[in-house]
Parts: sequence; structure tokens; C-alpha cells
Amino acid sequence: MARFLKLIGTIALVAVAGSLLLQWTVPASSFGIASAGVAFGLAVWIVPPVLLLIPRKKPRTSLAAVGFNIGLMVIGCCLSVAALSLSLVTFIGGEHNDLAWFSLLATILFWPSAFALLNVAHRLPRDQRKS
Repeated sequence: MARFLKLIGTIALVAVAGSLLLQWTVPASSFGIASAGVAFGLAVWIVPPVLLLIPRKKPRTSLAAVGFNIGLMVIGCCLSVAALSLSLVTFIGGEHNDLAWFSLLATILFWPSAFALLNVAHRLPRDQRKS
């Protein structure tokens, strides 16, 4: 999980730094930057559930389960920061704002839905959670 987290953080940092450099040097690159923002906005919705569904070889202890859930939240945060940063860079560029709004909306809507899902899962009886 730690290697995966470093990989996502590195990709997000390179994407944001590269988009800022492209925005200042090549003004016509705003569509690519907006598309990258949409990709990160969609990744916020896709990556954490996919990681949650990957089967584990051995059962996790309660401390390992807490660490895994914290890792999922951190991965979601890294992807969200990248999507929001690319959206802001697109807004600065002034073109393709519709894609930037989609990325911004997808990222903002993820967190209330994730917290609502965690709240519902927490309220389930323990025997229903295991099945």
C-alpha cells in the first residue's frame, strides 16, 4: 500500500507541475490539462473502491483494517488534490472551463458520499457487515 501511495503522489505531483509549466509556456494546452483534471476526478471515484474490492490472502487484524482504511482515505485525498489543482490551473488558463467544472464537481461530490457510506456501514450490525 505504501508503494502505491508513493506512486499516486508522484503521478499527481508530476501532473500538476507539468500542467503549470505547460499552461505558462503553451497556452493551447488547456484542453489536455482539463482532460487530465477529469481523469483524476474520475479516478477519485474508481481507485478507492477497486482497492477495497481486491481480495486479501489472510484476514486483517483490527489495527491492519484501520491502517488500510486510512490508506484509502489518503489515496482519495491525493487524487482529489490533483483533480482540484488541475481544475484551478484550467480556470487560470480560461479555456475549457466546462471540463474543469466537471472535474471540480466530481471531486467535491465524492467526499460527502464517501462519508455517508462510511456512516451507513458503521451503523450496520456486525453480523451483517461480514456477510
